[in-house]
Amino acid sequence: MAITNGYCTRADLKVALAIGTADSADDAVLDDIINTTSRLIDEYTGQFFYTIAGGTAYYEPHSYEEVEVDPLTSVTSIAVDTDGDGVWETVLGASDYILEPVNAAMFGKPYTYIELAPSTTVAFPADLDKGVKIIANFGWSAIPPQVVQACIIASSHLYEARKAYLGVIGNNDTGGVIRLSQRLHAEAALLLESFKSYRGMAV
Repeated sequence: MAITNGYCTRADLKVALAIGTADSADDAVLDDIINTTSRLIDEYTGQFFYTIAGGTAYYEPHSYEEVEVDPLTSVTSIAVDTDGDGVWETVLGASDYILEPVNAAMFGKPYTYIELAPSTTVAFPADLDKGVKIIANFGWSAIPPQVVQACIIASSHLYEARKAYLGVIGNNDTGGVIRLSQRLHAEAALLLESFKSYRGMAV
């Protein structure tokens, strides 16, 4: 299985597991583990770190001036359903809105909410389900290094779990026992903590 939107490479994982680059016996297994771990990271953080170019998403604004959105790097269009009829008849011009935080791109981060410009005459339809339609490049422009490391750590843990007997890796003779759990690896979770979104991904 090829890696799709993975947060580390097969080469990264091989280095962590001390598997030689020429050893391809478990390549398919490693790819599958990276895919599985990457999607687990998406679920844990409530967001994704790859890019969906030209994606369409709908949002319910909770004020007339701004709307929270999934992380995005650029906007193609924003349209508003002003009367709740399921038609987004009002299309905002580039001068009608501001992507926030304003300086996000300078720090390699995405925008996470959109604020109407003071000069606009448009208002968001507060508390209207799917009141705002956005076409944008969603996600991150580059995978944060913390996410890469979390993926390597959690993927290594999952790979070693294949050797586990009754949920236990190692024994007292080899220097210790590690008991597996169904939760994300603790070190990986710590690296991801600051990326957790409590708003969740758009549907």
